[in-house]
Amino acid sequence: MIRLGAAIAAVASVLLVYLWTGARTLWLDEEMIAANVRDRGFADLVGQLWLGQTAPLGWLFLQRGMLLSFGTSEIALRFVPVLFGLATLAATVWIGRRWMT
Repeated sequence: MIRLGAAIAAVASVLLVYLWTGARTLWLDEEMIAANVRDRGFADLVGQLWLGQTAPLGWLFLQRGMLLSFGTSEIALRFVPVLFGLATLAATVWIGRRWMT
């Protein structure tokens, strides 16, 4: 049963990375957050964002760092959300192994 959960998480991880590298276009809310991250410095992200957007400050800082490091491509802008998605899958497998055995 544990191997089944790990296999499902592995397949989901591969699918998540495949969708990330496919670089589908950004959704409207992703574009509005990207405009905030692109046009503001780290200090400006602390205040209220433009276009009525909200996001966790740490996540905005990570997004800004990715934008400065790798540019404004859609793959670079989606790296942090994909990384958190993979971490969620890994945590789910760990929790399942720890408490569901």
